[in-house]
Amino acid sequence: MRDVNRDLYGEYMEYSLKCFEEGKFPVNYTEWLEEQVLKLRGGDAE
Repeated sequence: MRDVNRDLYGEYMEYSLKCFEEGKFPVNYTEWLEEQVLKLRGGDAE
């Protein structure tokens, strides 16, 4: 389980850096994780 968390956090850090490079603020880690779960389930953010 620890490796999964590390991989997810690494993806989140990449997402955060990309947002900052584009001049945007990233969503917090919890919101980002919820979005990833919705994507995996095939749903959208609504």
